[in-house]
Amino acid sequence: MPTPYSMDLRRRVVAEVDRGSPPAEVARRFQVTERTIWNWLALRKETGQITPRQGDVGPECVLEPHRERIFKSVQDDPGLTLAQRQRQLGLPGCATTLWNALRRWGITLKKSAQSC
Repeated sequence: MPTPYSMDLRRRVVAEVDRGSPPAEVARRFQVTERTIWNWLALRKETGQITPRQGDVGPECVLEPHRERIFKSVQDDPGLTLAQRQRQLGLPGCATTLWNALRRWGITLKKSAQSC
């Protein structure tokens, strides 16, 4: 994940826009995208600050409501493949969704389907 722009840059860019400079011109001068400037202005309007957001900002995992069932399934039968576990529990998404959720929750599984 990229690091956020410095607060000094953010302050200077927003101050220039506040003084009436067009965002396109400010973007060229400070070598940021115009979209970034609009995002900072929207963030200031929403939160009153231009500091970077903290933590995950993406959508919640679709498997979060099924977390306890998945944990119990892993404890009860750790030998199932991801596809088998997904079918058994009737989970939404695909096997990769389950794998990503397990990885995010700190659970690793080494089981894979046998090849013929």
